[in-house]
Amino acid sequence: MFIYLDLNIISSIATGDLILEALPNDEFVFSKLHIQEILRSNDPYKYIDVLEQIDAKYLVPVLSGNPLLISHCVISTEYILPSIVYEEERQRPMVPHSYYDALAWSNGYEDEGELDRFSSDLVRSAREAIEKINFNKELKENFLKCVDIAEAKVDERIQKIKYLGNDNEAYRKMIGSFRGALNNLQSPVIFNIWGHLNKEKIGDNTPEEFFGFQRAPYEIYGIIMCCGVFDKIGYQAEAKKIKSSDKQPNVQSDAYHIAFASYCDKFISLDKKSIHRAKAIYEFRRIKTEAILLKIN
Repeated sequence: MFIYLDLNIISSIATGDLILEALPNDEFVFSKLHIQEILRSNDPYKYIDVLEQIDAKYLVPVLSGNPLLISHCVISTEYILPSIVYEEERQRPMVPHSYYDALAWSNGYEDEGELDRFSSDLVRSAREAIEKINFNKELKENFLKCVDIAEAKVDERIQKIKYLGNDNEAYRKMIGSFRGALNNLQSPVIFNIWGHLNKEKIGDNTPEEFFGFQRAPYEIYGIIMCCGVFDKIGYQAEAKKIKSSDKQPNVQSDAYHIAFASYCDKFISLDKKSIHRAKAIYEFRRIKTEAILLKIN
């Protein structure tokens, strides 16, 4: 059985607050998101050591025809040292801060910051990433053309976001999602949220469309987009964190962990909100992963 541990579990093991032992048939799993979060810490090898001590297996992201998109993930059959993945991730271009500005602003942050620079910053980072991958000349040129096309689409999306505005409270009131109204809904959560909302104001015809799964190129991005919708409508959302540009990396990591964990048998976290979201998404998408909230006394 493959068990995906949230980074808060790894952190608790590192600090000695938690001792975790696997049953004979259990194997722990880590992803590139663990490593990216660890890169933001002051003492990265404290966490790398834990991943190596528990013999965590690497969840390998499989790229699609577009080298910037993950189509799915597979658990490596060979042991890959977390420290090796760490060194590889260190060489990759950092996500532009304007990306987090855009996400924070769309959730109510007052300062637009570098919002208008987002598309050009994203393209620059994408080009840097592609240049570092060993493609043949023709394939590299095709990928770079895809990036240029994407820039125009992102620009269009940013302008639409700015037009719609970022007053979450007004948006939630308009669609019938008042503060805290959704958090106590019972299973099936996403269908019940959908039934709770004002369809005339939403403009989408199905929950798959509204929650992002229909627009997503792959399932993993559908899960991430769904978490973004949860932020917007206020389901298990952290009001202050989603409005902070500096906190957005953590918000995005929570969404990606839910997505990556969907390739394992169990997802264990200390974060109650993440587990609520994971359960709602897995149920809606008929994903067999069991989301488990661990409590430390």
